[in-house]
Amino acid sequence: MKIKKAVITAAARGERLYPVADTIQKAMLPVIDTDGLYKPAIQIIAEEAFASGIEEICIVCAPGDPELYVNAFTSLRDNLLKSFKNVDWAQQQAEKITHLLNHIHFTEQKEALGYGHAVYCAKDFVSNEPFLLLLGDYLYVSALKAKRCATQLI
Repeated sequence: MKIKKAVITAAARGERLYPVADTIQKAMLPVIDTDGLYKPAIQIIAEEAFASGIEEICIVCAPGDPELYVNAFTSLRDNLLKSFKNVDWAQQQAEKITHLLNHIHFTEQKEALGYGHAVYCAKDFVSNEPFLLLLGDYLYVSALKAKRCATQLI
């Protein structure tokens, strides 16, 4: 059975990361990826899911966050294309961000009722299909260089 969908929970406010998470969603904090580029943590998680065969992703987030995510990724993509014209790596990253924007759906968790409730909020997206569940603030790196963690789970 092929798993085509993933759910990423990213609704928590990140109080333990205060004051940093007071200015930016914790899932958008920049991290150095294995390719050496700084990316928002949630982008790294989504790229791993897509590279593992996932076709659609639902991000469960706090009310008002979908617009913030879309604006942040759109700005990142546009800045890459503007600042690094004709540079291959920038073009590739912009294409990945465009793919991300076209294949991500958002569901808002209206009340902070815990992790289980956040997963439940994605029920309409998931329907009765199997899905990969990922945490929006937790990055995994596989000891097996040829196999990503998401690929191993699937």
